[in-house]
Amino acid sequence: METLLKENSKIYSNVNEIQIKTYKSINAITILTCSIFIIISTFFLYLVLKKGIDIFFSLVAIMPITVIIFFVFMIYKEIKKMNSTIITINSKGIQILKKPFMNWYDIENERIISRFYTFKESKHDNSSEVNHLLFYYKNERIEIAIDELDITDSQLNQHLKIFRTRFNDEKSRLQQL
Repeated sequence: METLLKENSKIYSNVNEIQIKTYKSINAITILTCSIFIIISTFFLYLVLKKGIDIFFSLVAIMPITVIIFFVFMIYKEIKKMNSTIITINSKGIQILKKPFMNWYDIENERIISRFYTFKESKHDNSSEVNHLLFYYKNERIEIAIDELDITDSQLNQHLKIFRTRFNDEKSRLQQL
């Protein structure tokens, strides 16, 4: 295990920071699905407007217009999410989207965990596994689902070890001065 860490440390030795985003394919599928609803709603709006405008049809036209506006907003949110960094890790600490920067001094017991979820309503005994990044920041438990991120759990675990080691090395070097 230690030799594997050393080998991977050589691979990632020139990496100063890792920025983790969501899978582009998940965002693309969501955008595609929303686009399909926009097309269908536009078609229904066209049919309503083709019939002619009276009170009943103007009320019916509100629904496709509302659906179009809603899904355009959803596409906007997905594009914004696609370009945003969810987690940033470097030798100084961890930054999570919409949270303040967390320094390694205050982070403890960082690791990847797996949770298994089963549904009682299901007639099958299937359970799904969800991986999480778990750590304690100033004695507060922080847990983030990582399955929809563009990094595997083993890669994230490797980066956590590398950046923690870099922080500890820098801390011990400063203490010796």
